[in-house]
Amino acid sequence: MRMKKFSFTLTTLITLTTLLPLGAFANDAGQAGTDDHLRDELGMTDEQLSRAVATEDREPFGALSGADEVTDPLGDVLDRWGRATALHQPWGDIERVSVSRDAGGESWDFTVKLGAELPNRPTDKVTLYVYADADGLADNDAPGNGVRGGMDSEFALQHNADAGWYADFRWYNPEPAARTWAINRETAMRWRMKGDTVTINIPFSEMPGQAPRWRVVMGISDGERTEVDVAPGIGFPPPIGETAPTAPAWYQPIFDLHDRTYPADVIVGLAMLASIGYLVVKHVRP
Repeated sequence: MRMKKFSFTLTTLITLTTLLPLGAFANDAGQAGTDDHLRDELGMTDEQLSRAVATEDREPFGALSGADEVTDPLGDVLDRWGRATALHQPWGDIERVSVSRDAGGESWDFTVKLGAELPNRPTDKVTLYVYADADGLADNDAPGNGVRGGMDSEFALQHNADAGWYADFRWYNPEPAARTWAINRETAMRWRMKGDTVTINIPFSEMPGQAPRWRVVMGISDGERTEVDVAPGIGFPPPIGETAPTAPAWYQPIFDLHDRTYPADVIVGLAMLASIGYLVVKHVRP
């Protein structure tokens, strides 16, 4: 009986070890700081990824409300025009955003996990934006689409070579004579950075809504090239009037895996699965 249990355990471990490389294919599909996910998972072409369309001329960007969490795939960054970027900074790729309401600290806390550790002194200009409909009222929100569309507040953590890291704040002035993003207010937002994670704390006094709508944008510029990632959302929305690319049918990853797997790997994997299936039957049969 003990020998049967040992054989069962050993075969299970061997099978799992054999199949581990298959999981690596999925991880490699979305390398941080690239457009791999857009190409490999959504099937976007070179032509689509070389077409310059302003964010304001695209369908609306997504947004979430209040305390929430969203996972953003790695490998979905673009330049500011929605084209393939040449910067390829992995720390410019958003992996996850978690928003919570800290009643004790009286703030909305935005925790942003990036695709790699954020440098203390990046050579590029960096801005991590939190856009919000801070008061929950629609009549004073910025019109149009774009990353600012439907929002009234812009909280930003910025870095440049002269000033280092600092906070910046803009608010949308809807008055007919203005209708622009104003810079004449200060913010008490705080931030902290640790490895690949940035946390931004925005006081309730500056974001008073019970469930404010929000979106997070990471932007990098070296003076010529740009890299942008938006959460929630995969890549950028399509141009106005067009349809976003969708993931392939459920069976397509099987074909993709077949194309990337050597025949010997398939044979070994199937043999191991057959072995473990046989032992499972023997193990549970009285």
